[in-house]
Amino acid sequence: MKKRYPFIRAVMIVVYAFIFLPIFIVALMSFNASQYGTFPFVFSTKWYVRLFTGASLGVFKRKRFLLEYIPQNMQSLYLSQCSIYIVFQQ
Repeated sequence: MKKRYPFIRAVMIVVYAFIFLPIFIVALMSFNASQYGTFPFVFSTKWYVRLFTGASLGVFKRKRFLLEYIPQNMQSLYLSQCSIYIVFQQ
């Protein structure tokens, strides 16, 4: 069987690498002991221990609530009001 489109295969490999390589790197760097993901890479599971034991995540939860949930709810409220306005204008 003759290969007809070798360029398409090369492009496909580059695209898949572009998509999946950052995910793999982030997953690998989650096991780094450094807080900012710097090198040298030192294997550690301390971030997962802190995540699953709930140690010192109170500030994180408060900030997450303020920066994520409140704007999402405001956006949902605004969009629902806009959709009601559009429906009743027709």
